[in-house]
Amino acid sequence: CINRGQISHRSGKSLMSNYVGGICGMNKYIVINCDNYGNVSSSGNFGGNLDNRSAGIYLGGVVGGSPTRPLSCAFIGYGDNHRTITYSGAFPNNYIGGIVGQAARPIVAVQCLNKAAVKFAGESPKVRTAVGGIIGNAFAKGDAKWAVAVVECRNEGDVSCGYAANTYNSARGIHVGGLCGFIAGNETVNAVVRFSSNTGAVHSESGRIGGIMALASFCDVQECVNEGTVDGSAAVAGGISGLFEAGDMYGCVNVGDVLLKGSGNAGGIVGTTQTPKRYTAITDCRNGGVICGRFGFTASILAESRNDTDRVDGCGVGGAVGTPAQGREA
Repeated sequence: CINRGQISHRSGKSLMSNYVGGICGMNKYIVINCDNYGNVSSSGNFGGNLDNRSAGIYLGGVVGGSPTRPLSCAFIGYGDNHRTITYSGAFPNNYIGGIVGQAARPIVAVQCLNKAAVKFAGESPKVRTAVGGIIGNAFAKGDAKWAVAVVECRNEGDVSCGYAANTYNSARGIHVGGLCGFIAGNETVNAVVRFSSNTGAVHSESGRIGGIMALASFCDVQECVNEGTVDGSAAVAGGISGLFEAGDMYGCVNVGDVLLKGSGNAGGIVGTTQTPKRYTAITDCRNGGVICGRFGFTASILAESRNDTDRVDGCGVGGAVGTPAQGREA
């Protein structure tokens, strides 16, 4: 299927969730070889309390989102997005992706390509916003038998978020990633991101940012490459992942610069680890980008390790480390 028309949505005062996509709004099963060539946008203000966690905007170039039930897998394969995905307005939960806005059930995304900008230009002061070149927000509920998998996908568009009136450095904050904003498995099954890449610039004025993902929890990340610049005033930034916990990261490469203007942690591979429910490992990864931070921890591989079980092994340091004033001359 191919869409070439503009998709323009306005949320109005409804307290319901809104699913908006270039091909379909809500998806439960299989979408294959579907491409979008039309701009997809949503606007409007929520009619209730912005602390409401049950309503959201799910906005994607191919699929808006998937519901949480049933917990069987959905498949999205070989789909491309070629036009800008934009949200402006005020809503509690905002999940925006070049391919999929939210994957609340297990979704397998294979060989998907986003070539256009993905922008959040609204407000979400109290609840999570997640913006990604492929998937905005992806998680597996506690009883899920499968988790999200992103395999052989590529983002070439810039991914960005403004201030959004949100200053949380937590799961309720802003998450902006080249491939995934927020991606998590659970204690039984890990999410997977493999053989995927990002060349687009990633920018946010708050929260967490990463060249591949902003946050990855209970997630295995293998042989992913980031070439895009990661910059802004976020609390945590990483060339591969801003925050990484309870998973294995293997064979990843960052050659994009990580440039923070504020007081956050800046890491060439990972910005920080989080309190674990099991070990976190970073193995055989390479950084070649310039890493600049102002007041937080700054490092070529891992800026801040918070756990005595963290493991970093066989990694290669190639990029300069310094302050924003030094820039590439660090």
